[in-house]
Amino acid sequence: MRGLSAFVAFLVATASVSGQPKTVFAPPKKGTIENTSLVAAHQSRWAAVSDVHNLLVFCHDRVYPDAHVSLVKLVDAKGLPAPYATQLKLPRPEGLAKIPNYALSAALHPKLPLLYVWQDISVHYSNPPGKEPPDLKSFDHLVIYNLAKEPPEVLAAFCRGTEFIYGQAAGGLAIDAGGSYLYVPNLRELTNAGSLRLGRFPLDADGLPLLSDKDAKEPVPVRGKRLMDANAVKPLSPPDLTPVEYVNLFPMSGYGAGTCFHPVGKDVVIAGGHGGLMSWRPDDKISTLSSLPFRHSGHVLIGAHPSLPALFATCHRHDQPDSFFRAEQVEGYLSLLPRQYVIPGAQLTSPPMVVAKGKKLVVGGHHFLYQFKLDDKGMPLPDVTQMQVYNPMVRAMAYSEKFDRLYVGTDVSK
Repeated sequence: MRGLSAFVAFLVATASVSGQPKTVFAPPKKGTIENTSLVAAHQSRWAAVSDVHNLLVFCHDRVYPDAHVSLVKLVDAKGLPAPYATQLKLPRPEGLAKIPNYALSAALHPKLPLLYVWQDISVHYSNPPGKEPPDLKSFDHLVIYNLAKEPPEVLAAFCRGTEFIYGQAAGGLAIDAGGSYLYVPNLRELTNAGSLRLGRFPLDADGLPLLSDKDAKEPVPVRGKRLMDANAVKPLSPPDLTPVEYVNLFPMSGYGAGTCFHPVGKDVVIAGGHGGLMSWRPDDKISTLSSLPFRHSGHVLIGAHPSLPALFATCHRHDQPDSFFRAEQVEGYLSLLPRQYVIPGAQLTSPPMVVAKGKKLVVGGHHFLYQFKLDDKGMPLPDVTQMQVYNPMVRAMAYSEKFDRLYVGTDVSK
């Protein structure tokens, strides 16, 4: 809540960065990675998959002119992707038509045919903010699509105005498994443009932000329009926000705040921050926000083991691109020192994906996928397999438990 920052004590983990264990693997061996589908999704930067809707979602970088988001159906019992895609262009105000907008992330509702997309626009953000295009105040970062329509239709769009930063290279989006909360990135504290934050919206039974009991009785399209009308008068903001802390956990950077989210149950989420992992428990008045730093900072992307308390993360930096990290959590509380793993010669750019029903780990990089076997404690074993893919920077990957299949966005071979 907004008033919590004055009353809540939050914990910054005291783990020594210099004392983190480090393992250097032998050079990778060439091979293949089973149950992997390479999907043509040009300049893709984020992927999501729904085992409920049999659907893949790819978000494209701003340099890809054809679409912001591509939807790919999974068409058979093996979960193979269709050879075609439905492409979406995200809405923006007419006054920003000459400024590129782009999709940073997407999430699919765990039960309902709804797609949530977080978008941004190529306007430089500074502290204090510089001269902004007038229509920037009407740019909605969050767009909700109704997938029951063909083609999908915009159901609602909001998250605009001075509380949201812009021009970022990252920003995650996630919904907990029960569909109770939507976690959003890249907010700021209104009295300090350099103090960044995370937020969450409670969702109603139809997957829309819950405003009032009266609204819940209206048809979904009516409520979606009412949300946008209310947002045009006074921009809608998440009712739950992290405490203010801009030195260690939320420093100003081109990656914003909340590069990736991993909900752990209904009331806690683990997020990627510029310096490592953060655990946010909005309703915990003792330890609302805590962190676990990595050896170096960067664009943190998270992958979680499906049955063990293990977390894996890349922390992409151009000068140290060869590492990923393993940490642990207990009911959302971060524990133990992170362990750093180094793949000689690798340039890692994707989130780690635990595949094969929790038995293997795959990480994407420049032109390659890297695979490790995991032991019964979720620790990577030393043999590394690398498989070449037609993508100079693998970023978009998603894994389906239902089909035991990894999907990787690739560019067309030249």
